[in-house]
Amino acid sequence: MKAGGADILTVVTDVSKIEDIQSLTSKTIDTFGKVNLLFNNAGVATGTSIWESSINDCNWVVGVNLWGVIHCIHEFVPIMLRSQQFITSQTYV
Repeated sequence: MKAGGADILTVVTDVSKIEDIQSLTSKTIDTFGKVNLLFNNAGVATGTSIWESSINDCNWVVGVNLWGVIHCIHEFVPIMLRSQQFITSQTYV
């Protein structure tokens, strides 16, 4: 992407950790000044059934698949709303 002229930022982030998301948010704003789009789609799986997974495995899945989404929404959406640089859904009749 960079070779094609795009400005990029790479930040290793564990979405299950709010501190990592807060760091990502700060670095994003510091680099670009705003957030226009949020692709909030991290996801993991253990590869086994829930009853065959350990509690640690289940906590990992919930941490990434649920808390990761919540953390990103909590940190990024208010910034996007304040900047009013987002597309709202509209109903057309």
